[in-house]
This record gives sequence, C-alpha cells and structure tokens, in this order.
Amino acid sequence: MDAKIRVLLIFLIICNTLLLLFLTNLTLGTREDLTGLQTTLATKSDLMNLKQASSEDVLQQNCGRCHSESRFASFHGNEPELLAMIQEMQSMTGSQINPNDVEKIHASLELLRCNTCHEQNRLRMLGLKSEEERKDLIGKMLEKTNSTPDREEVDRLNRSYQQLYGF
Repeated sequence: MDAKIRVLLIFLIICNTLLLLFLTNLTLGTREDLTGLQTTLATKSDLMNLKQASSEDVLQQNCGRCHSESRFASFHGNEPELLAMIQEMQSMTGSQINPNDVEKIHASLELLRCNTCHEQNRLRMLGLKSEEERKDLIGKMLEKTNSTPDREEVDRLNRSYQQLYGF
C-alpha cells in the first residue's frame, strides 16, 4: 500500500508542477499581450484628432461653389430662418446640396458663431467633455459674447455639435 500512495503522490506532484508551469506560461503570455496592447490603444483624444468633417468642410463642399467664406461667417438668423434659407438654397437651379447634408449644413451654420473665437481643433476637443460639461462651457462662452444664453440656445448648439462631430 505504501508503494501505491507513493506513486499517487508522485503523480499528483508532477501534475501540480505541470499545471503551475502552464499557468505561469499563460500569465507571461497575457502580460506580453497587454504590454503590446497598451501601445495600440487609442484614447478619446486620439479619436478626436482623426479627420472629421468640420463645419468649414461641410459648408465648403455644399455652399462653396456659390458663396465665399466671408459669406458663411455672417449671421444667418435663428433656427427656423436657417432651415428656410437652406431649403431655399437647395431649391435653386444648379444647387448641389444633398438632402442628407441639410442637417449637417444647419449644424455647421449654427457652430459658425463658435469659429469666430475658436479654431476647429478647439471645437473638436469638446468631445472629450461630458455632455453636461460641454453644455456648461457653451453657456459660459455665450455669456462672453455679451448675449444672455437661454437653455434652448445652449441645447441647440450642443445638438449641432453632436450632429457634426458625433459626440
């Protein structure tokens, strides 16, 4: 009986050793995979730096044939006036405004007021903020332009931002 217990004990020690080696190998392999993965992960900031359509790009593509950049920069009215103006431009002969781009054009014209002080890269960085932080920042920026922002205007600019940049 002693011989059977010794054989069983040696067998269990060998199995235990093999399992320990196997788990050690798995752990080291996982560690190497994680080390390699850290260099390939993209941060939210990296995603923001990818080429995305900016308000200037959308306007240039859809409106640049007939209008100059200085024309874009002028005030275009409130939301219903903007939509009416875009629809009017869309119905003009030779207009190449894609119906799928109307919302982006509208969002771009809304965000032009931000471009008077900020570059496109600065606007893209708003995507790094939460929606509530973004709304607070939009409200503060509107106050700096000597206007009294209402919640509807802040929400409208935030919606325009989300429409154009997707955040």
